Amino acid sequence: MRNSPVIEADCTGHPETKWRPRDGNLVNEASGLCLSINDGRLAKGVGLLVWDCHGGPDQAWALKGTQIILGTTGLCANGMGLKGSTVVTGSCDKNAATTWNVAN
Repeated sequence: MRNSPVIEADCTGHPETKWRPRDGNLVNEASGLCLSINDGRLAKGVGLLVWDCHGGPDQAWALKGTQIILGTTGLCANGMGLKGSTVVTGSCDKNAATTWNVAN
């Protein structure tokens, strides 16, 4: 659903837990919506959400190893390691908060 927060969840293999790179964005398989940033604010600590794909700088997410990085901003998707918690923008330090399960 558009404008829904992106939350940490178990990797079930269901489409709602899968994101695929497409045209410079990460697209959710279930909704067809893009990974985006609340209000488009390119700053640390801002919640991620799903939104219509528009190709703006707040949607320029890419996979780099096990990290989800936002273009050249120096921001990464950060989790807390708690199921149900909102994923936010944060640093790209290589630690548990920035490590995601990446499947083919």
